[in-house]
Amino acid sequence: MMPSWLSRFFPATLPISTSKQ
Repeated sequence: MMPSWLSRFFPATLPISTSKQ
């Protein structure tokens, strides 16, 4: 899980990061 501020900078990496985990 990424912090909310990080999701704003990397919205595209959110689903990718969840997929990796």
